[in-house]
Amino acid sequence: VTPGLSDSFGAAIATVESAQPSALLIGGCAAQGSNPSARVALLDAQRTWTTLTQTGLSPRCDIAAASWASCAAVFGGVGSNGVLLQEVLRSCGNSSAQVGLYWDPMPQPPWRGRSLMAASALWNAGGITIFVAGGRSLTQEPLPDAWRSDDLGVSWRSAADAMPWAARHSASLVPMHP
Repeated sequence: VTPGLSDSFGAAIATVESAQPSALLIGGCAAQGSNPSARVALLDAQRTWTTLTQTGLSPRCDIAAASWASCAAVFGGVGSNGVLLQEVLRSCGNSSAQVGLYWDPMPQPPWRGRSLMAASALWNAGGITIFVAGGRSLTQEPLPDAWRSDDLGVSWRSAADAMPWAARHSASLVPMHP
């Protein structure tokens, strides 16, 4: 099955590490201001898209996503009622074919609801650290903060006392591997 990518405005893509590389297309809208989607589609190593029947992920646009091993997480975004979402959802599985099927809510993060933020998961000596930075507030203002989780999205703390950049949204966090 090939999902119509025309309903992917404001979606996020998360790669999933496994024996066969794959990627998830998560959420999105058909056009600016249109109804959000709860679609999750898997792109496999054979370049085939499969729409997944998932549970736990409500419709959303302008989200961020991060992935590590056989897990993916979704952060915030704009829900179907136009409200900024203040949540973290995580999906893990024993294989890339299972990631994206079931989304579990993590405890509510301390940051305010936001859209268009950046997110990334970084491997380090102690495990995995997830970062979320910037985004856009309900009043459409760019946000100047950054947050980190060292327990896969369960708890969060400020990533720094002061950010060395101006408030921003629509940026990217790209993991750099040595």
